[in-house]
Amino acid sequence: MIFNLFLLHYYSFIISKNFKKMKKNLFLLLLLVLVSVAACKKDDDKSRTEMLTGTWKMTASTVSPGIVIGGTTVTDIYAQNDACSKDDLMIFKSDKTFTFEEGATKCDDTDPQVIDSGTWTFNATETVISTNSTTWGIAEATIIELSDSKLVISSIYNDNGINYTYTDTYQKQ
Repeated sequence: MIFNLFLLHYYSFIISKNFKKMKKNLFLLLLLVLVSVAACKKDDDKSRTEMLTGTWKMTASTVSPGIVIGGTTVTDIYAQNDACSKDDLMIFKSDKTFTFEEGATKCDDTDPQVIDSGTWTFNATETVISTNSTTWGIAEATIIELSDSKLVISSIYNDNGINYTYTDTYQKQ
């Protein structure tokens, strides 16, 4: 009987010791998981203004339905651009101003560096960006995608009763 009591206390001690060790390991594992999750901060933690702020270069531009250029229906507008226009930059600033600037290659060396400038705003849900520029006036575009590195916008223009949807893709520089 005393021996059984001794075994019971012994097993209780071993179980208790293992439980404490297991609790400590569980705590360390939980702490490691929490630190890992906290370290994986995503673009979602940035505001849309923070993601938009910066320098952007167009990488694609399409139109639907296609438009006729030189007798050919074209949907890839970007491919029609001269190389000297493909490196132009759109710069959005946190003070809600923007500039549209020549890239490293100018089509005409006498062109000014700043092509256009103005102000920008989001709508209430931050899904539409409006620009008011000195050259083009007021324009709106629906934001299809906005991350810290990519911007895709879509605009609709009506010409003689036909709605043309332009979709432009930009890469952050």
